[in-house]
Amino acid sequence: MLRDNVDGAGKTHFADELAQTLSSAGAQVIRASVDGFHRPRAERSRLGRHSAEGFDRDSYDYGTLRTAFLDPLGPVGDGRYRRAAFYVTTDLPLHAELEQAGPGDILLLDGLFLERHELWPH
Repeated sequence: MLRDNVDGAGKTHFADELAQTLSSAGAQVIRASVDGFHRPRAERSRLGRHSAEGFDRDSYDYGTLRTAFLDPLGPVGDGRYRRAAFYVTTDLPLHAELEQAGPGDILLLDGLFLERHELWPH
């Protein structure tokens, strides 16, 4: 499930509560956020700290989101994924543990700008 909305709308809170509800019902949930796939600060602010265009185009590394997370969990993926790749607070790459999805696991991803063509199936 992809949940997209404006910043501060409650996406993460909603997704966390939904994941808890599904887990309580016995489902295996793979919970992640696009926030684990930021670009480095220098790339995010290349058009200026307050640039709306820069915020839209440069905030997230959609290529890594696809290759590390979405594609492995897709219909032809091997189920081996990483739920994050960058830690925005330290502005450093994050070497998240490689995890293995199981049959029937539910993907729950939240974040801004998730309805982008870069994330559409090939």
